[in-house]
Amino acid sequence: MSIGGRSGRSTRIQVDGVDITDETVGTTVANISNESIQEFSISQSSLDPSTDLTSTGAVNIITKSGTNSLHGSGFGFFRDSAYTADQRLTKIGPKPDSSRRNYGGRLSGPIFKNHFFWAVDYEKLQQADQRVVNVPEFPQFTGNFAVPLTERMGSARADWVVNNRLNLFYRFQHDDNFGVTGFGARDLSAFSNLNNTNFHIVGADLHTGRWNHAWRFSYVNFNNFIVDADSAAGTPGTLDPSGGPVLVRISGRLQDVGPDLLAPQQTFQDNTQTKYDGSVVFGRHTLAFGAEYNHIGQFVFASFFGLGPRLRASLQLHHPRICRYQCVQCVGRAGPSEFPRQSDRDR
Repeated sequence: MSIGGRSGRSTRIQVDGVDITDETVGTTVANISNESIQEFSISQSSLDPSTDLTSTGAVNIITKSGTNSLHGSGFGFFRDSAYTADQRLTKIGPKPDSSRRNYGGRLSGPIFKNHFFWAVDYEKLQQADQRVVNVPEFPQFTGNFAVPLTERMGSARADWVVNNRLNLFYRFQHDDNFGVTGFGARDLSAFSNLNNTNFHIVGADLHTGRWNHAWRFSYVNFNNFIVDADSAAGTPGTLDPSGGPVLVRISGRLQDVGPDLLAPQQTFQDNTQTKYDGSVVFGRHTLAFGAEYNHIGQFVFASFFGLGPRLRASLQLHHPRICRYQCVQCVGRAGPSEFPRQSDRDR
C-alpha cells in the first residue's frame, strides 16, 4: 500500500497495535476477515511511536471484541460463469467455466457479563477462474487455463475487563491460502503461492486520569512457498519430447513455457514483538511516548531456474541468417521446439 505517493514496501501494517508486515515484499503476512474489523486508521509518516519505524505511513486495524449480548453475522457471495465476463479475444465455443464462492461469519457474546467476553470468526474464499493466453504464432497454446484460488481465515478473541481502568485481551489469527498465478498473455509458465500464517497477541490497556498506557506482546509465524503450478493450471509442463524439465522462451513471440524460473522459493519469518505506548494530556496538548522491541527472524531460500534449465531462441522474420539450415525464413513451423536455438546460429 502506497501512502502519499511513497514506496508501498515500507508501509507498516498493524493489527491491534502489532506488526504483521511481510519484510520481503512489503505486503502483509496474513489477511483477516472483514467480519472481525471494528475500525482502521491510516497515518502518514509522523514518527508516531505507536506506528513503528516507517518513512511512508502505517495502517492500524482494530478488531472487534465480544459484548454483553450474543451477536452474530454471516455473509455469502456466489458467482458462476453466467455472470462473468468473457475475456477471450476470439470468442469461439462456450465461455470458459468460472466460479467464486466467498462466505463466512462471526459470533460473539459474554462468558461473565460485564467482565469476560469472547468472539470468533471464519471466512473462506474458493475461486475457480480462467486466464486467457494468446500466442498467434502457436495456436496450440492459445486458450484459457485455470487459476484456482483457495483461502481460509479464522480468528478467536477473549477480553477481560478487570475493572473500569484495566482491560486485557488475547487474540489468535490463522490464515492459509493457495493461489495459481504468474502466467497470461504470451506466458504459459505458472507458479503458485502457498502461504500459512499464525499469530498471537496479548494486550493490556490501562487508563488512569490523564495517563494512558498500552502494552502489546505478539508472536507471528509466516511460511511462504513458491512452487511450480503447471499441473494445477493445465499449462504445458515441458516441451522436451523425452519429458525432461526445460523452460523455453522465444523472444518477442513466446514468453515462457515449462517450469517457472521463480520456483522453488521458501520464505520463513518469525516476529517476536514487545511494545509499550503511553500518553499524557496537558490541557489542550497530548504528549505521546513509547518503546518497542521487535525481533524479526527471516530466512529466504531461492533456487531460480531450480526446476529446469532455460532454452532461449529468437525469431526474425525475413532474416535468413537466423536459420542454421538454408531456409528462406522461419515460418510455418509446427512448434517452438523447431525454432533454432541461439547457440545454433551461423557465426
